[in-house]
Amino acid sequence: MPTAHEERDTDDVEHDEEGDGCLRRRPERSAKRQEAGRDERACRFRSISRLLVGEIGRGKTPDLVSHYGSSVPAFTTDDVLGNRLDFEIARDGFVRRLRDDAVLRDAETWFRREGYRVTELNAGAWNDDKQMHAAFATGLQFPGHFGNNLDALDDCMSNVAEADHGWDASETGLVLILSGFDRFAQRLPRTADHVQDILRRQGRYAALFGNRLLTILS
Repeated sequence: MPTAHEERDTDDVEHDEEGDGCLRRRPERSAKRQEAGRDERACRFRSISRLLVGEIGRGKTPDLVSHYGSSVPAFTTDDVLGNRLDFEIARDGFVRRLRDDAVLRDAETWFRREGYRVTELNAGAWNDDKQMHAAFATGLQFPGHFGNNLDALDDCMSNVAEADHGWDASETGLVLILSGFDRFAQRLPRTADHVQDILRRQGRYAALFGNRLLTILS
């Protein structure tokens, strides 16, 4: 399935001049700055990859803590044996469906007790893309010039993955609950697929920095 970037024409979109990575519409400008921003993010991936490959190749455990100057809250084998919900969601792709309301509320209580920030968005009330983008922007404190398109959502979610906004890195992680997501998917199936792809991708991206960005669809 095509990604949001492949399907949408982004020639009229560029990165914010203030450097927060979110995209906005600027028809009169070229796409060079947007491409530069993507290149910068790709460099971050390559930097981490080189560190991992180099350290593992020398028989060492990669020292991400000293490399990035911050703690890396990795899971342990105890988490596997303990059937921790956060570990299971991360292991299975960072996005999980929980349709039973009682199970969902128990999960929410557990996440809060474990120090996660839990942000719930009422996806069932979204009738169009505009409402969806507005809910993400409000719930995760996107900047005011957020571009209200899938490319902008992807870029701003990468900032959330880096804990630049939407939550604080002192917390265990961020859990997004998109309630009524199936109703939204019935109305706008292609958009819903793109949103899930973005959330999975940014969950993986967050993990590269030792951050936990998990999503529950209910």
